[in-house]
Amino acid sequence: MSLGLYIKATRPQFLTASVLPVILGSVLGAKTAGQMDYLVFALSFVAMLLLHAAANVINDVADHDNGADLVNEGRLYPFTGGSRMIQNGSLQRDQMARYGLVLLGLSVLPGAALAYLAGWPVIALGVAGMIFAWAYSFEPLKLASRGLGELSVGLTFGLLPVVACVWLQSGQVTDGAWLLGATVSIWIACVLLINAVPDALSDAVTSKRTLCVRLGLKGTRWVYLVLQLCASGSLFVYAVMGLIPIEAAFAAILLGGAAYWVFQGMQQMGLDKDIARFVIKLNLAIHSLGCILLTLGVLF
Repeated sequence: MSLGLYIKATRPQFLTASVLPVILGSVLGAKTAGQMDYLVFALSFVAMLLLHAAANVINDVADHDNGADLVNEGRLYPFTGGSRMIQNGSLQRDQMARYGLVLLGLSVLPGAALAYLAGWPVIALGVAGMIFAWAYSFEPLKLASRGLGELSVGLTFGLLPVVACVWLQSGQVTDGAWLLGATVSIWIACVLLINAVPDALSDAVTSKRTLCVRLGLKGTRWVYLVLQLCASGSLFVYAVMGLIPIEAAFAAILLGGAAYWVFQGMQQMGLDKDIARFVIKLNLAIHSLGCILLTLGVLF
């Protein structure tokens, strides 16, 4: 098996969702401390990257076992419906399962180094991340199937890495860490929410009752819009508080406008795959650009 195949199995197009919050939290922590600890940053970056890759692979195994990926005819590869490694015969189910566990185990190595440098709370954070990675897909919790997938991913790839990295760099957990982390949580939760739309039918058939399945398209659209308005509005609040420059807050208008465009386009996702792909890409861009703008705002 080629290395490229194993990289593809991790769904690398989504890994920015974990590394951008690490960068944001590390920059905010370094600004609080007055300097960047580059070793801590590198270890944090690698640990989060491996944890996210493991979660993606584990989720593919779970969706193979419950049949969701097998019957998913409405998927929009490579954005929804998993990596398709098992369904295409590129990797066997057991190979994917072992691979996910190996990635999870590898994430322990930089985590252990961070624990040595920063203390036992790193262990608690790492265990929490692993539990969420497993519980998202598998029994007994199966958070995604209970309509809690967006919440769990928002915490794991938003609030948790931002707050953790601020603490790792500065030894403090500031109000800014919680606030900026909450906004990142909203953006990544919205990614999950949108990406679940093309998979809703197959998820419902296999009893994977995601939030999108429970709310229907109309409800999902409105929840998405409300969340994005909260995220955009928070940037103005942060500017007033002095967390970011007022110039950075004006980006909220751009991001809010893009979110409204996504909200409108969601109506056509089931009718036109080109529109669906555009909507998903635009929503991913909102998350990425939002994290980058917050990071630049903290820097300058």
